[in-house]
Parts: sequence; structure tokens; C-alpha cells
Amino acid sequence: MSPDPSNIGADRRNPQSWNAYSYTLNNPLSLTDPTGLYVCEDSTSCSSQNDQNFAKSLADAQTAANNLTGDDKAAAQRSIDAYGAQGVDNGVNVRFDGNITSGTGVTEVSGVANGNKSADNPTGQNINVTFNPDAVGKDQSAGLVAHEGSHIADGSDWVKSGFSANMDPTHNQTEMNANHVQFNIMNAQLGALYPNGYTAGLYNNSVKWNKGDTFKVITPDLQKAIQKANGADDTKPAFTKGWRLQP
Repeated sequence: MSPDPSNIGADRRNPQSWNAYSYTLNNPLSLTDPTGLYVCEDSTSCSSQNDQNFAKSLADAQTAANNLTGDDKAAAQRSIDAYGAQGVDNGVNVRFDGNITSGTGVTEVSGVANGNKSADNPTGQNINVTFNPDAVGKDQSAGLVAHEGSHIADGSDWVKSGFSANMDPTHNQTEMNANHVQFNIMNAQLGALYPNGYTAGLYNNSVKWNKGDTFKVITPDLQKAIQKANGADDTKPAFTKGWRLQP
């Protein structure tokens, strides 16, 4: 009987989601939404197949991060740690929605959740990460999970700063951060899976690289892809309360 606060579930690519009174996208038989903020497909205890697939991808990302060194390892660990522990309400919600572009995820920094603060969530942050169900649990999903984790970490730092403009990165900055982490995680994981060589891609596989290439090698093509995707927003602040950062 009441709308989602700030229409938090709205997705411009899914018109029905803009109806703040539409409970679970009018699909209550397969979706539940007990709080109005977190859509849970079949479990509130992180035991659904999607939740288990996500947990596998996050664990795979950690395994890959353990094989990194220096700044690369620190950035990857920051991304993984940003999710927090499973089942601990630190203000980061992991959700699943088949309407999200296949194989991707989006991160939405909604700011402070009604000012609610706790020992687990001292800033009262409210950050939602939504994955297409087909984007988690697969061999190469660890990179995407780490990618979105980098956005969470950037967004969390912004909230922690009191929404300081100086702590709100541009679209380009946060995307480069996230893609650098994803690149390193994928190389560490794929190097173990395919020691004799591989070709991988970022940005819906629009930016390709081969085993042995460095991030510097793909940076020019990646910059072009990010700028093309973001258009005029490329140099604008990445996070706005209640808006989603696209993949």
C-alpha cells in the first residue's frame, strides 16, 4: 500500500519499474519484497540459487585476488571487502533482476537509508547492486562481481565523506577503477584456467586483450568505449542519490 522510498527500484530501461506501487514488478508468485528495498527471488537467508551463484563468484574473485600483488591486490581486495559479510546488514544489498542487460550488473548509490545507522552500517549507507541472474556463478563471473564491488567501494567512500563533491568520482574515473580491477581478476582467474593462452574482453567484449597484455595496452580502447557509453556524462560525477551507475 506504500511506494518504495525514493522509487529506489526504478530502472529507466524497464518502464514498469517506475510504478512505485507495483509490488515485485507484478510478479508476486516468483518474487518477494519484504522491505520494499531488497527484492529476494526465493530466499531472505542467502540460500537461493542466485545467492549461491553470487557467493561462488565472490569466492572466485577472492581466490584470484590472492594471486595478485601490490596495488593490484589492494584494489581487488577493496572491491571484494566492499560487499561485506554475507547476511550482515552493512547497507549493501545484492539483488537479481532478469531485466538487467544479460551478463551485466548495475550499482545504485541511494545515499543514506532513512538515516538508519548501526554498528554494522555506521554511515547508514544504502547501496544496491543488481545482477542479471545469468551474470553470476560462471567461470568468468568473478571479474564482473569485483567490477561492481569497485563501484560499491567508491560509492561507500562518497557516503562516508558526507557526500563531499571531492569524493564523488567522475563516471570515467570509477569505470576505469572498476575495469582495472576486473582486468586483473580475470587475468588471474583465466591464467589458472587456461595456462596456454586466452583472449578476454571488457565492456560487453568490445575491448579485447590476450594473455600477457597489460592494462596499459588496452587503456586507449577502454577509454574510448567508456566515453562512448557515457557520452556527455563521462566527466560528470558518477554518483547521484537514487540514480544507478550503469555497467
